[in-house]
Amino acid sequence: EGESEPVDLRRAELDQEVNRLEAGLILAKHLPTLQWFAHYGKQAFTIPDLVSPFATSWSFGLEIVFPLFSGLSSLGEARANAARSRVLELKRQETLEAVTARQVRTREAYVGAIKTLEATETAYALSEKAQGEGRRGY
Repeated sequence: EGESEPVDLRRAELDQEVNRLEAGLILAKHLPTLQWFAHYGKQAFTIPDLVSPFATSWSFGLEIVFPLFSGLSSLGEARANAARSRVLELKRQETLEAVTARQVRTREAYVGAIKTLEATETAYALSEKAQGEGRRGY
C-alpha cells in the first residue's frame, strides 16, 4: 500500500508493534544477565595504613546474574500487556473499518460526480441541438 496507506491505520499498526516489543521486554526480565564489575580502593585496619601505598586494592571481573524470583509484578505486567494488545487490536480493527467506509464514501462520491458530469455534458449537447433547431425554425 505504501504512501497511500492512511495515517490512522499506520498509527494503529505501530501501536501494536510497540506493544509487541514491550511484551519482549517483560519476558527479558527473566533472562540471566552478564555484568562487568571493577573495584578500586584503600583497605587498612588502622588509619595510618590508609596512606600506605600497599593499602591499595583493586579487582575486576564478570558476573552472571540469574533472576530467581521476579515477584508477581511480571505476571501483572504480562496480563496488562495482553489486555493492551487486545485493546489495540480492537482499535486497529475499528480504524480499518472507518478507513474502508471512508474509501467507499469517496468512491461513491467520485462515481456520483462522474455521472453528474456525464449528465451535464448530455444536457449541454441537447441544448446545443435545440438551439440549432430553434435557429432553423425561426
